[in-house]
Amino acid sequence: MRRLLKGVISLSQLYSNSSLEGKAMGVFSKDGKDSFEALVEKCRSKRLPTIIYNASKDHAEALCKNLLQVAVEERKDVRIVSGNLDSDFYGRMEADVRKALETGCKVDLIVLNAETDLSNNAFAKAVRQMNGNVLQQSTGRIVSPHFMLVGKELFRIEKDHEQAKAIASFNNPDIGETLFKYFDEVKAQIK
Repeated sequence: MRRLLKGVISLSQLYSNSSLEGKAMGVFSKDGKDSFEALVEKCRSKRLPTIIYNASKDHAEALCKNLLQVAVEERKDVRIVSGNLDSDFYGRMEADVRKALETGCKVDLIVLNAETDLSNNAFAKAVRQMNGNVLQQSTGRIVSPHFMLVGKELFRIEKDHEQAKAIASFNNPDIGETLFKYFDEVKAQIK
């Protein structure tokens, strides 16, 4: 991975960057309870640079759906790196990715696991059918974090895929630009 990032801030620095600490915030719903969805909505609607920490599949889905919503609203391109393109998880976002593609967003998808059968994957099919780009690694030589990037400033990147631990932001051009360049380098290695 280091070879891919020559001249670019390392992805490990994204996770340990002390300037990110303390920027997380809580939002409370009308009933006074902490609400992840309220936090995501506030950060998305106001384009806050807040780093959102999340560690569940439900939170991951909420973030990814909101990222795709911004792509539609602002016609921003989408870049995704996934290990297996889990049919259950991504299948719930098929309509969202179709809507993004219908509005003119470019969608580039990289699947890292060479063994993953994409022939019946609804998300991959939607991307392919609507002129998106789906690349699949043919060997296991590239190891990469999994992430979704919208434009160059909105993202969700997993720190620990097995535990669904990730950080996300709806306005962080520094990390977004790093992921943008990183995606292109991974893509060049797979082609």
